[in-house]
Amino acid sequence: MKWLRSLWTGRIDRHTPKLSVPTAPPRPRLALEALEDRCLLSNGISVFSVPVTPPTTFAGPLGITAGPDGNLWFTDQVSGSAGKITPAGVVTEYPTSIKDASGDAPLISHNIVTGPDGNLWFTNYKSTFQHTGFPRLVSQSEVVKVTPAGVVTEFKLPDATSGPLGIAVGTDGKLWFTESRANKIGSITTDGTIQEFAVPPIDNGQSNPFTVLDIITGPDGNLWYTEIGSKVGRITTKGASLGEVSLSAPARGITAGPDGNVWITETNGPGFDTTANAIGRITPAGTLTEFKSFLTPGVAPDGITTGPDGDLWFTEEINLGPTLIGSIRPDGGFNAELTVPADGGTSYPSITNGPRGTLWFTEFFRGNIGVVHNYVGTLFQNVLGRPASQGDQNYWNNVRGQSGQAAVANGIQGSDEAHTHLVNGGYQTYLGRTAEAGGLQFFVNLLRTATEEQALARLFASPEYYTHAPTVPGVGGGTPSDTTYIQGLFQQLLGRAARADELPYWQAQVGTQGRAAVALLVQGSDEYRRDSIQDAYRTLLHRTGPASQAEVNYWMSLNLDHQRLKVAFEQTEEFLSNG
Repeated sequence: MKWLRSLWTGRIDRHTPKLSVPTAPPRPRLALEALEDRCLLSNGISVFSVPVTPPTTFAGPLGITAGPDGNLWFTDQVSGSAGKITPAGVVTEYPTSIKDASGDAPLISHNIVTGPDGNLWFTNYKSTFQHTGFPRLVSQSEVVKVTPAGVVTEFKLPDATSGPLGIAVGTDGKLWFTESRANKIGSITTDGTIQEFAVPPIDNGQSNPFTVLDIITGPDGNLWYTEIGSKVGRITTKGASLGEVSLSAPARGITAGPDGNVWITETNGPGFDTTANAIGRITPAGTLTEFKSFLTPGVAPDGITTGPDGDLWFTEEINLGPTLIGSIRPDGGFNAELTVPADGGTSYPSITNGPRGTLWFTEFFRGNIGVVHNYVGTLFQNVLGRPASQGDQNYWNNVRGQSGQAAVANGIQGSDEAHTHLVNGGYQTYLGRTAEAGGLQFFVNLLRTATEEQALARLFASPEYYTHAPTVPGVGGGTPSDTTYIQGLFQQLLGRAARADELPYWQAQVGTQGRAAVALLVQGSDEYRRDSIQDAYRTLLHRTGPASQAEVNYWMSLNLDHQRLKVAFEQTEEFLSNG
């Protein structure tokens, strides 16, 4: 694992057990062919419970978005708060000034976005009727800004009864929001200047006080909004109406697609007539195409977003059943569905993109936030130091579908790109310079058949490293010699100096076996291998504390070389959740 320490985090403290020398087994190579079929990017789902904020009796996460700080930010509709959840599932909430000590009136925080100023913005209002019926009495409507540090600023709307819901960033740098009880679209600058624009009258039925619901900036630069009356409307950033598109059922979720169109979910809701439920695609010209044949009967599609793989991902809710997460391609082809195991009850799930190609979603009535893991995206970030492109996602997900997860990890770890990344880091770490073209290609070619240990031993055996060793921190300078060479190896591979009682043995080994053999012997020692395993827990699984002795012993017993050890770690559930 130490082959290219610069690709991992810094050196850890180490003890010095006796050195022993196992032999590393040969590394298998993989032949991969291009595949036709597509499959979902997911390889697992994790769910986290949101803590209850008194005086409320349960949590109600609703809107969710990726924050500028690497965390996910959400609204808690029940407590009227914004919250953040780390990729590891640690939740912190930031309340607003709207209070209700009895807990009888919900403080309805709805959608949330990252603004152009790097802060989080969400809509918020207070209403009567907590869980049953339509809340008819609204007060204290506002748009709220919260910094990544948790500083909350509230901007009261001119109409306290307007009930803001959706919010989006416009192409003009303003935040645009819907006023669900006032039949208006509003905008607010980052310094709090508010404008409002009336939209065409909406037939919402006498029993339903809502009018406009969600809002996005479309691929055409205009604002697209959903209406309770089975329509989608559009206005410019100057407030001019561009007309409406009629739907088969009320729109629930809306997003800008990767194909230049707007995508929506259409549903009457779980427990109602679901024959009109559909995933809709609307062109900038207003042409609607609805896809519904693949939807499970009785299931209501809800939130929708463009995923990291270039497909459309949507949540589905079942009355007294689990949340489902589905995926549809821009051409309308259905991929598959994932089930989120949970107790019964509708969930009103939202969905958004997260770090490392993940998808995050909320489950309102269950009080949960979940994540759909992206195995390929996580591997690309860890191994190659870059995001996976849509083409990368498609190719490697197809490999996983045909050959399994290990084939993906082996293929990416054994790619020339990974080896280039590895060698470049090795030159910087061990020689203190950038790799020249010839040297880079030599080691990349070598790594196609050799283990990482063998390649690193070749680098350590070079005359350049022998000359460089006295300058390694901790060696202490001096004229290049077998002693400085050994001390350089110990400092860079074991994180310590060779003891006086160890030096004669290693000096003799240099003389009889050569520098490359000595580098291999050190890498094969128990001390080095145990440190490598601890490094894997820290850098691949992001453990904050050391692995247990039992865990280390388990991995030691497998006697894996560097690449096979990394691939094995990358098969674990812990890597999928925390990698």
